[in-house]
Amino acid sequence: MLNAYKVRKMNRILEPLKEMMKEEPAAEWLELIPMPVEEETEDGGTVMKGMTYSDVMMVLTQYRCIEGEYFQKMLIA
Repeated sequence: MLNAYKVRKMNRILEPLKEMMKEEPAAEWLELIPMPVEEETEDGGTVMKGMTYSDVMMVLTQYRCIEGEYFQKMLIA
């Protein structure tokens, strides 16, 4: 699971990319990485819940695919 520091750093990069590609047809699939949250367990303890590294890789892959389409259009134009 990613900690809050890593999520902030990743989203600092993803936010401008998402804004730049907002007019792309597939942009609706772009999302930021959600911050981990603290949840209470049945025994009264707490545990951090958030995206795993493989979840984040899926998000980054979506950005990479849409980014490729975006820049391909820019080269053709």
